[in-house]
Amino acid sequence: MARVANGIKRWKKDKIGDTKLQLAIVKEVLLQLEAAQEHRLLTEKEKVIRDYFKNHIGSVVPRTSTIKWQPLGYNQHDHSDLEVPFSHDEAFGIFSGLHINLQKSSVHPISCGNVDLDQVLSPFTGSRGDFPCKYLGLQLHVRSLQKVHMQPLIERIRQRLPRWKGRWLNKAGRLTLVTYVLSSMPTYHLTVFPLAAWAKKKIDKIRRSFLWKGEENANGGHCLVNWPTVTRPKDLGGLGVSDFDRFGRALWLRWLWQEWVDDSKSWSGSELPCTDDDRHLFNSSIIITLGDGAKTMFWHHNWLDGQAPRYLAPNLFRLVSRRNRTVQQELQNNNWIRSLERKVTSAVHIEEFVSLWI
Repeated sequence: MARVANGIKRWKKDKIGDTKLQLAIVKEVLLQLEAAQEHRLLTEKEKVIRDYFKNHIGSVVPRTSTIKWQPLGYNQHDHSDLEVPFSHDEAFGIFSGLHINLQKSSVHPISCGNVDLDQVLSPFTGSRGDFPCKYLGLQLHVRSLQKVHMQPLIERIRQRLPRWKGRWLNKAGRLTLVTYVLSSMPTYHLTVFPLAAWAKKKIDKIRRSFLWKGEENANGGHCLVNWPTVTRPKDLGGLGVSDFDRFGRALWLRWLWQEWVDDSKSWSGSELPCTDDDRHLFNSSIIITLGDGAKTMFWHHNWLDGQAPRYLAPNLFRLVSRRNRTVQQELQNNNWIRSLERKVTSAVHIEEFVSLWI
């Protein structure tokens, strides 16, 4: 609570009237109180603050609760402790002026085969859908995306060509459209998902054909330079057109960099759309000087002799369940050792454990 109070004091007084800031303050205080209640009894003053916020303002703060289905201890026939955030939309609208349109909202259950969704979602008046679905313009699926899910992106790129009348443009004009329009259209998709090889091949064919011929289809005889040369930077003899493999990797590395410079983001600490190769490249590009360890990830960052523990002890890393804890959290009371109790069962595990411990 002292940390929260000090943080509130640092905020400028002229911004306290902002609705979003008020909601952020209330939400932070409630979260801190609920977290403290799990480890100790709240004081009378803290209980008064918590009850006041919940009764007067808390109803407008979106809250989520973890649904512990069986066999994790939750009785799926008892919904007394189940909170549906959509029930607060009216109070939220009155307080902030922003109203939720439930007719445009939908819910997509995952792994709910044994759950009575009709009863659970009874307060929700929106639609119920299945995967795959589209969220914020991105196709989402519980499995890998198929061709039918990627086809709309390719069609949007292809539909740009007829309106430009590329045959009447010179090569410099077509190069500008390819570089700044066609090449930028998959950027939003690439921030989260890699392009499948077949999709990349189709988009490259569209870009290559428009660049050299001004149409959708062109053969090898129209191409003056091979495509790998075209995608090189201009200072290396290319034309500066984006290569989607390298461009996508740069976007994924940005996730790691943003998590490093600002760990207060809502997605910080969760799984990122980055591969082991991306993490290797990121770790080899930065130098970490360890301070109190509150920001450095114990397993993922290269703080131990210039390397990340997950690569020094890959077999131990597979045994760890909480992989996104910081160095400070893991070294306190030797928590990283406690997390491996009764899991080290082979000579390889012991060898890797000793190498980290020493």
